[in-house]
Amino acid sequence: MALKGSKNDRHEIRNALDRKLWAGNVNDAVIYLKNLDHKFIKNTQHLEDAIEYLERKQPYIPCYALMSSLDYRNSSNPVEKANDLLVAERQKNNGMSWLYNGSGALAVISALLYNRELRSWLIHHEIPFAIPTNLSLQEAA
Repeated sequence: MALKGSKNDRHEIRNALDRKLWAGNVNDAVIYLKNLDHKFIKNTQHLEDAIEYLERKQPYIPCYALMSSLDYRNSSNPVEKANDLLVAERQKNNGMSWLYNGSGALAVISALLYNRELRSWLIHHEIPFAIPTNLSLQEAA
């Protein structure tokens, strides 16, 4: 988002927005941006894009403060690494396609194998939700 004004003004605006989003208050962040004094806006299209993005992604924006207090990572790195281990490594340089259905199915089967749940899924069609006792919450997240 392109802002104008003094360095302190821009810093204050970003901090106010960050505090709202850190707490998961996407609605408050959108209202804040919509009510932002136009003397601080360098490009109204950038502001509209930011508002539209927040509204579109709202269901997927977590409360980072809560996640942090639970010692969860505020990052997609573990998910991306899991995808790399479960899917990408097998498909890269093996002539395998990246079709959605094939990649999704491979990810599911690989995750079941990795978590030692394939037999339970195949026989009982269920997967128990449990964090293994030998893993910490951070390792399981």
